[in-house]
Amino acid sequence: MLGERELLGLDSQLNNYILASKQHHVTQDNLLEDFQQLITDYRQLRSDYEEEKASREKYKKMARGQERDPFVLVLVDGDSYIFRDKYIKAGASGGVSAAQNMNSVIKDMLQSRLSPSEVDQCRVMVRIYANLSGLSKSLAKAGLVGQEARSLAPFTSSFTRAQDLFDFVDAGDKKDGADFKIREMFRLFAENSQCKHIFFAGCHDVGYLSLLIPYRGKADRVTLLKGLCKYGDTCLNEHIGQPETPETPENAQKVENLEKSENRLSVMQILQKYPALSVRSTAEAPVPVSSKPSDVLPENRPAEATARGRIIPVNKNGDRLEVLCEKPSADAWKAYHVRKEQHKVCNSHHLAGRCEMGPNCELDHTELSPLALTTLRFILKKNPCPKGSTCRDPTCYVGHLCQIDDCSGGSSCRFKADKHIQNLDFNVARWVEPEFAPVAPVVVSPLPSSSAAAGSNSGRTAPSILDDDTFVVHDI
Repeated sequence: MLGERELLGLDSQLNNYILASKQHHVTQDNLLEDFQQLITDYRQLRSDYEEEKASREKYKKMARGQERDPFVLVLVDGDSYIFRDKYIKAGASGGVSAAQNMNSVIKDMLQSRLSPSEVDQCRVMVRIYANLSGLSKSLAKAGLVGQEARSLAPFTSSFTRAQDLFDFVDAGDKKDGADFKIREMFRLFAENSQCKHIFFAGCHDVGYLSLLIPYRGKADRVTLLKGLCKYGDTCLNEHIGQPETPETPENAQKVENLEKSENRLSVMQILQKYPALSVRSTAEAPVPVSSKPSDVLPENRPAEATARGRIIPVNKNGDRLEVLCEKPSADAWKAYHVRKEQHKVCNSHHLAGRCEMGPNCELDHTELSPLALTTLRFILKKNPCPKGSTCRDPTCYVGHLCQIDDCSGGSSCRFKADKHIQNLDFNVARWVEPEFAPVAPVVVSPLPSSSAAAGSNSGRTAPSILDDDTFVVHDI
């Protein structure tokens, strides 16, 4: 039989075994739990991987889709970029020739802007926006088309049919019709990866400056197209990068009374002269062609874009000249009074582009509608500037001459007799630099209009487009 000592030894061994067995089970349970967690984590990672893989495949498909059907966009303000006379006179056949020639010229210009493979694949999309009725009237007066309404329609229709992606669009007779369409088309395609390049033909109007400034230095995305001036060496404008002997049409003298430039500055001139300039424009479009501009305002009045360029026009006596504000319509007055009743607006902020009070200003700084802004500008222009005609501040929004074209002075007028249209020399003798460097954007003012015949306006250069020397090109 086992003695007491052996029994105690066996009992100790049994207890040790039981403890070891319990420890083993604990370890085993822990391992099983860890393994289960590992399986759970694996499943989660696999799910994440599958989602990531699906997302990558989706983006690959999207990228492949974006690389398909590349194109370049040509945006043209047709109210001021006029086709050459030979195309206009040819009517429907001229529209076809113009479209074919434009397609060929743009393809040639792409050679220096895109890779050879991109050039081969890229299609050319052209969008020309114009007031067809007003443009027809202007061209009819120049003897280029018939006298019937919308006489340019055969040309524009055949231009549209000639190429799949070419459209000559009638933007209607609203003053901001073409400008609005061009701005929205530019914004739509500027960041579109399928659109490889934009050719912008709107350099006659500084109103587009705010649209183009963000793309300065991005010649790989945007190219400015400047049409050739009809007036050649006789033009009074400053030209930048203009060919020495531009083509002068036979009917230049006929068109001169309708479209002659009045010392306007172009977008490219402003960008080069004032590289840091930022102009905040209203939604109003430039003035249409007037049938009798001399009946409305003096012929040599300074043009709107010049005011936008912040260069002060003066006559031989040193008197400051300025654009006359359009008299507000009934709708404009209503819009102004409705806004004024809500909260008194800050004149400095809306018209000078700056407010000395800054965030402490108690007046309304929220954006005004174009109608309300036009009315506000007209009202303040009726208040004489303390400096009078010697003022050289481009942001000054009060008056330097009487804005009423038939006013002869008197007790009801705040302006002196020599500050009225009929008594003021409107011949621009020179352009002077502003005395004080502007520190804020300027809200530009519209020119007055006497008729609804929109098209080329009396304050715009009338560039012609299309021929072997189709465009003067400037990288933005």
